Amino acid sequence: MKLGVVILSVRSPRKADSVSAWVLDRLNTRALDDVEWTTLDLADYDLPALRRYGQSGEADAPADLVRWRDDVDRCDGFLFITPEYNRAMPGYAKNAYDLLDAPWMNKPVAFVSYGGVGGARAVDAWRVSIQPYNQPSIGHQVLLYNRFDFEGDTLNPTDRHTQTLDKVVDELVRVAAR
Repeated sequence: MKLGVVILSVRSPRKADSVSAWVLDRLNTRALDDVEWTTLDLADYDLPALRRYGQSGEADAPADLVRWRDDVDRCDGFLFITPEYNRAMPGYAKNAYDLLDAPWMNKPVAFVSYGGVGGARAVDAWRVSIQPYNQPSIGHQVLLYNRFDFEGDTLNPTDRHTQTLDKVVDELVRVAAR
């Protein structure tokens, strides 16, 4: 099974770098049987604005959009690492999500979020956005608070964060394996 760690921030500098490093280190340490993790970092894709439905399947679709579509399509589920910007998910990330349709269908999503209130409002917005594609949302989430869990852009994870991440990942793997 192939699961994608989707980094949903394109800012520079960004907290997502230390958050994703912690997540990926933990995933590699655990080495779950029959699970291959792949990283999909939105900063690595130059995606266009959504202008019309089905844009990613058009013959003249930009190369990065086709690569994004194919990378998402190859995954069986996702761990979204999302910041909260202005009480919601990042606009660029929502656009990247909306550029696709079928590649998301029926694939579960788990969340690691960060922001003023741990990114909770971004996750709430994501949970609503993934419903049209029948994507199961993992109930537990990792909340990282800007005020308490970071020193500048550097995450200082606690044992509680690691335990919650393990719980989230275990549930994502279980649901994706169905």
